[in-house]
Order: sequence, then C-alpha cells, then structure tokens
Amino acid sequence: MQNAHLRLGRLEYRRNSGKTDTRISLHVDRYVGEGDDVHLISVFGGDVEVGAITAAVHERHTFTVTFLDGSQKVVGFGPDAICYRGSIHLQGRKQALRHLIAVSNSLHANGSAGRTFILHLEPDTRELAWATLVSFLGLPADPRWSGPILKAMWAEKKI
Repeated sequence: MQNAHLRLGRLEYRRNSGKTDTRISLHVDRYVGEGDDVHLISVFGGDVEVGAITAAVHERHTFTVTFLDGSQKVVGFGPDAICYRGSIHLQGRKQALRHLIAVSNSLHANGSAGRTFILHLEPDTRELAWATLVSFLGLPADPRWSGPILKAMWAEKKI
C-alpha cells in the first residue's frame, strides 16, 4: 500500500499580475477531463488556497495538473463552472481542511446538453451505466444489448 501523498495528484495555479507572482498548489483527489477541458476536479488544502482556486475557476483561468505517473497537463474549465466548497474536520488539528469540487457546465447539465457522462464504469456497474444511458437518451433498449454496445462505445473512445 502506498503512502497517501503518493496516491494524490497535484493542481498548480500560477498567476503573474504586474509585481506579484502567485503560485498555489493543492492535492487532487479526483480528476475527470478530456483533452484540455476539465469536467470535474476534487482538491483539498488550506482556506486561502481553496478560495484562490475557486476564484480562478470562476475567472476561467488555466491550471497545471500533475498526475500520479508524473505527467503534466495544462487544463481549464469552460464557462459557467460550478464550485462546491466544504470543510473536513480532522482530529488533532485546530483548523479544518478545506475541500473544493469544481464541475464544468457540460457535466452539470449531464444528459440534457446532448452529452452524457458516466463517471464510474466498472464490470459491476455496467448494468447501472446502461440503464442511465438508455434513460438519458430515451431509447427503447434491451438490457442484453448492454455488453456489446458498451464495448463498442469503449472501442470508439466514446467512454
């Protein structure tokens, strides 16, 4: 089993405004994206850092995400991203850890904007994924079709 910090990615935000150079880094717990677009990111850290990242998301700034394998990608949210903030109280710590989940507008409008996102497709959740897909698209479909159709969608990189 790895140490916790080895199972987390990093989100880095840099901004240079005249005489000040700002660099903020947070731990990334979850990331969902395609290309240069982020659809969902879950980060945690201090109050000031989470507040700055929240403002940067609303201002459509870009971020550098470092993944577990060491690769990096510059990404950003599109317009109208939504941020959910919370606190995590840890035993033995005076101040709470701040948590931010930022969601793109296209993920927030899941199923109603012509795109459907399934965030957790595993062998034991295929039936649920199929039911969700059929429900969102309003298709008459047989549950026996789920295997071949989901496999074909995976092969065509639609999932």
